[in-house]
Amino acid sequence: MKYAEGFNVFIDVETTAGPRYLFYTADDYTNLGTGEYVHHGLGIWARDGKWHTFVRDLQADLQKAQPGASILRVNGFLIAVVEEWIILYCVLSFFTLRQTVCKIASQE
Repeated sequence: MKYAEGFNVFIDVETTAGPRYLFYTADDYTNLGTGEYVHHGLGIWARDGKWHTFVRDLQADLQKAQPGASILRVNGFLIAVVEEWIILYCVLSFFTLRQTVCKIASQE
C-alpha cells in the first residue's frame, strides 16, 4: 500500500464468537476490543507516502483481543482513505474466486 494520508482497512470475518471486523489504521496505538470491532495500529509511518507491504496473522490479531475465538471464514475487506473520502470496497466470495465483486465509490 502507498498512502500519504490516514486510512482504515477493515476485514470482515465470521468467528466462533459471531461476526467480527478486524480493522487496521495508520496509528501508533492499538485499542483491541471485546465486541464486534477489533483494532490494531500499523504505525504512523504507514502513511509516509512510501510503498509498504503488510502481512498480518488475522487469527493471532483476533486472539490478542478475544482469546478463545477462532476465525471460521473471511467474508471480505474494505479500505477507506480518510482524508480524501474515497472508499475502495471489495467483497470477496470465498466459495468461488470468480464471484469477486469490487466497487469504487466516491463521496463528495
